[in-house]
Amino acid sequence: MIARGAERSLTARLLPALAVAILSASIVWPGIVAVGEALHADPPAPVLATGRLALLLRGAGIAVAAALAALLLGAGLAAGLLCAPRWWRGWLPALGLAALLTPPYVYAYAWSLLLLRGGVATALDVDGAAAILLLHGRAVLCLATWLAPLAAVILAAGWRSAGRSAVALAALDLSAPGAFVRFGLRAMGPWILLALLTTGLLALSEFTICHLCLVLTWNTQILIAAQQLHAPGAVARLAWPLLAVLLLLCAALWPLLPRLRTVIAEMSQLADDPPAARRAGRPTRAVGAVLGLLAAALILAPIGILVAAIDSPASVWESWRRYGVEWPGALRSAALGAALSVAAALGVAWLAVCGEKNRRSARFAGALTLVAVIGAISPPAVVGDALAAAWQWPLWVRDSEWLVAFVGVGRFVLIPILAIRLAIGGMSRTGAELAASDGASPTVAFWRIRVLVASGALAGSFIAVGVLLLMEASASQLVRPPGVGNIAVTLLNAIHFGRDAQVAAMCLLLAAIAATCGAVMGAFIGRRGDKN
Repeated sequence: MIARGAERSLTARLLPALAVAILSASIVWPGIVAVGEALHADPPAPVLATGRLALLLRGAGIAVAAALAALLLGAGLAAGLLCAPRWWRGWLPALGLAALLTPPYVYAYAWSLLLLRGGVATALDVDGAAAILLLHGRAVLCLATWLAPLAAVILAAGWRSAGRSAVALAALDLSAPGAFVRFGLRAMGPWILLALLTTGLLALSEFTICHLCLVLTWNTQILIAAQQLHAPGAVARLAWPLLAVLLLLCAALWPLLPRLRTVIAEMSQLADDPPAARRAGRPTRAVGAVLGLLAAALILAPIGILVAAIDSPASVWESWRRYGVEWPGALRSAALGAALSVAAALGVAWLAVCGEKNRRSARFAGALTLVAVIGAISPPAVVGDALAAAWQWPLWVRDSEWLVAFVGVGRFVLIPILAIRLAIGGMSRTGAELAASDGASPTVAFWRIRVLVASGALAGSFIAVGVLLLMEASASQLVRPPGVGNIAVTLLNAIHFGRDAQVAAMCLLLAAIAATCGAVMGAFIGRRGDKN
């Protein structure tokens, strides 16, 4: 009994304290320092000047256009995959995860190889409507092809859980197209809104695509200001209008987040569903196949462009020799950031479990989750600038991989928090109650029931945070210490210097790493579906 009490006391104290320490070091303390620097900066700049408002509207317009284009591409991809054979439909989660894990600057570089023969900078030599198409249109295209698989996953889940049954019932009295238009779209409304808000939020906060497409937005302006300031931290004053817009989008998205559990559950069972092709007629089957093939061809086009840009297999080896020195430090930073993020998420999960019987713990878990949300939606330059200002001392943090790891926690800790919270809900509570009825302590029930059920989410979120931090360049370039390798920052700088087969080979390698990790995470999702 004494040992059990000591175990419970250790878990109850250590996990929340660890979560608070990690989130404070990565988000809270840098935020306080950044706000203080912004308030004392001199002279006060007119943040809401007309020119800067135009930058905010331009970024919002590109994000809206990209979200709509991603929705259309995602709808075509979802239609094709729902009519596809069973073995192909099972790869939908892995395809979506691989696309999201692939660095956005890889998409921007690939499309520039096709559209700009002289390199990224040659887009400035074009005037008029052609310039708008090459700059703004290319940014929308890159964002849409990056985000379309995410929209496809959400729409496919919405069709399986709501749209299909609504259309089937309405088809008893109406034609199939009429049933889809009048009742199917209405049932799919929340899922369409979820896809639009999610892709729009990611498009608005993404930096590297607009940067490489030479489109000046509020997000790119923030990074320019951060690089020009001699004292880091004051850039937060310039960023608050964009952060306010992102918070509004996040507030609109928050009520729809419980549907993410449905998305994961539906995707894990997608391969076991009878093919829609067996129920649909030949015209519907043909339309779905054409739409799916067209969408998949456009989404996968950047990979083909990168392969074509490699002049010989020797370029792959040369790229490894050229950038090999950057990998050890980058891998250490990614692993450390992923471990810290998962540890913080476990602390929040413990508080959420305690919150089932204690409102104070529930509020505490909600507050920590809100901190993670603020870090996730903050512009990357603000995260990097705040960390650079907050951790100028001690030297063992400032001059090591810890600072880059804090970038990973600040930007991506929300992923394991939401993944574990979703995984331990519902069935896990029933299992914990059964364990408690057999005399198991809350600590034993947490570690041996809830954490065991969430093991796939733990492993998948560790991989996701690690890969995202490995390929993160927007905030890392502001905090990377001298001598600490970072493949993403080095590659982003090399992309600016025109066509290079070695750069294309390294971009292809990063895409391959993302695809492999996406397939592994897709297997974890399927494993969770088998458990359910």
